Amino acid sequence: MTVSKAITEWLKGYDMCVVRVDTDQVGEGTDSLGIFKSPTRERTDFLESSYQITEWYQLFVVREGQENRDREDNDEWLENFAYWVDNCQYTKELPKLDNHRTCEDIELAGTPYMFEAKENNTVLYQVTLKITYTREREVEDEW
Repeated sequence: MTVSKAITEWLKGYDMCVVRVDTDQVGEGTDSLGIFKSPTRERTDFLESSYQITEWYQLFVVREGQENRDREDNDEWLENFAYWVDNCQYTKELPKLDNHRTCEDIELAGTPYMFEAKENNTVLYQVTLKITYTREREVEDEW
């Protein structure tokens, strides 16, 4: 399973009201969500056979935005999403990774914000997630 897919599964823990999360695209309808992997990656090697990776993922969410009340509701929804992500660090409800990888942390990198107002009376919001995980190398004993 990719890290993107693991984050997608993890997002189901929040009241998303979306049917699915698309990878590398965002649907047109309201409550569509897309996840995009950023090109930035940090890596820290450890003395043993493991290393730590930090990556960033952009979430784009389409919401109703015609009325001021819609935008206020969206602001509240995004604020509560930020609190949920913050709480997951403490409750250890982190994305479940495979292939010898363990999620150490996931957090917001910045504040969720309105990215674009669309012609069909919807608004596109952007949220950046920062995920840090450890990967154990599969190293055979040389002795």
